[in-house]
Amino acid sequence: MQIPHTTKFTSALLIPWNLLAASKQLLTSPKLLLFIIPPYLIGITTGIISLKFSFPVISNYLTESFELSVRSFPVWINIGLNYLTTFFAYSLTLLASGLFSILIAFLSMNILTGFFIESFLKEAIHLNNLSSPIEIGFLKSFLRGIKEELRKFVLIFFLILIIFITSFIPILIPISILLSFFLIGFQIFELPLLMLGNEFIPRVRKLLNHWPEVLAMGAIFTLFSIIPFLGVILLPVGYLASIKQSSKWQEKSVIPQNLLHLILLKSTHEGKF
Repeated sequence: MQIPHTTKFTSALLIPWNLLAASKQLLTSPKLLLFIIPPYLIGITTGIISLKFSFPVISNYLTESFELSVRSFPVWINIGLNYLTTFFAYSLTLLASGLFSILIAFLSMNILTGFFIESFLKEAIHLNNLSSPIEIGFLKSFLRGIKEELRKFVLIFFLILIIFITSFIPILIPISILLSFFLIGFQIFELPLLMLGNEFIPRVRKLLNHWPEVLAMGAIFTLFSIIPFLGVILLPVGYLASIKQSSKWQEKSVIPQNLLHLILLKSTHEGKF
């Protein structure tokens, strides 16, 4: 069942409102806050370490690359271009290092504190009057975290490679930024969809099908990540908002299949097949 793009774009515009509602839900639920403390500690620690190492490396690389690209211009043009390239280098460094640190935080939180993240999501799903078929436990969640991150590795690596290449071609920089938004949004929506009972390929299909909402969520969290660690701190809010958002996808895709199953079952019972 295809959902009209107008509906998807409208849903994307509602994401900031859903994030505000999710913030209120998080602050008024002590159980959710308790589950999220260990992931916070791991996520912020790994985020600090990755940002500390990635920022100077990316900054030096981009600055040198931009400086080399303008050396062929006359001196009087170089004066203005130096300011412009410095601005672009710093902006791309913030984006790239922020993206890198939040991805490392995702990875460490999903594996090292998988039990707490999944407990948080399962409780949030329950609070939204939904159900999760996923069984959780310290070992189960840890092994599932490793398996799911390995499944995502090829896709994420491919996206990062395209982002990296397009970021050095001025005309393709907007594509690089949009793909960065999508990658962050993908990470925020993907785990709640897993907890709602979706296998990997159906999850990817749903995220591609609902790309405006994924893009909007990623754009907001990429902007958050410009302020160090704000993206990691607000990640649980993103998870809560994505549960409410993606549960609508569940209804739109699952209900017709259930109706078809009931029709077939009734017809078989009545002897029509």
